[in-house]
Amino acid sequence: MMRRMARAGWRGPATALLGVVLGACATPIPSSPTPTATDPFHASLEATARPGIVFRLARNEVASWLPHLTLYDDGRLLQLDRALDSLSIQQLTPAGVDAFVAEVQASGSFGASHDVPLELLPGVEAPGIDVPGDRFTLTLGGAEAVVVTTSPYRDPLVFQASPEREALIALAERVMDRSWLPAEGWIEASAEPFVPAAYLVFSGVVSFPGLCPPGSDTLTCRLDMSTIELPFQLPPDGIGPVISSADGRLDVVNHCAVISPKLADALALAVSPDLSGAAGHLFLDATIPWRE
Repeated sequence: MMRRMARAGWRGPATALLGVVLGACATPIPSSPTPTATDPFHASLEATARPGIVFRLARNEVASWLPHLTLYDDGRLLQLDRALDSLSIQQLTPAGVDAFVAEVQASGSFGASHDVPLELLPGVEAPGIDVPGDRFTLTLGGAEAVVVTTSPYRDPLVFQASPEREALIALAERVMDRSWLPAEGWIEASAEPFVPAAYLVFSGVVSFPGLCPPGSDTLTCRLDMSTIELPFQLPPDGIGPVISSADGRLDVVNHCAVISPKLADALALAVSPDLSGAAGHLFLDATIPWRE
């Protein structure tokens, strides 16, 4: 789930919206990007060796998977605080990484990628609800990642019991706690705020006819562009070069760029003045009013 900080739209029969998503870069960046005066949004990352991901637990909230926990092969452990939309960092020793991986493998679910679905009880109709999902990823020794997905949702009157699903629910709780790790497994057990060296910004434009009909007083339509003081000129169709998803499909968020924390702060404050800045926030999801 991307935290929705602000929405604003043009009043009129048709509204073009520039959707912007800021995400803190959790992997090390060789240096903070330095956008130019003529192109303040465009920056690129140099090719560099970066720590690999050993384990990740991601959860689907709204329409996105958010990594709630990521363990890198250099021992860094990043955890998401959903209440604050912020990341904290800890550091494991090599022995701690081994103990963590052993705990994951002990669940018995990581021999191969698969899904552990919710299965309805016989004769029960599927409820009209969106159930949460967990996605576990384990990558060892450069081998192909093993991805296991399931749902932590429980309703014994609707869904069949599943020993493997229960084991994965318990594993998710265990890796998020980690009090079971021995003292020698830690280089730094105290969680510190993670400070990103850069932010990824995804953006794109889409039209919504009739989004703000005359007289509408919704939060989306209450503001227009003239009420927001932007410290820079937004590009006409998106921030950064055009990208496509891994499967080749395009959607409204089809531009991507790397920007500095200073520029991310300015963008966040422009769209949502009550924020203290983008720093410390993992995600900012905003819709900026835009006229075609």
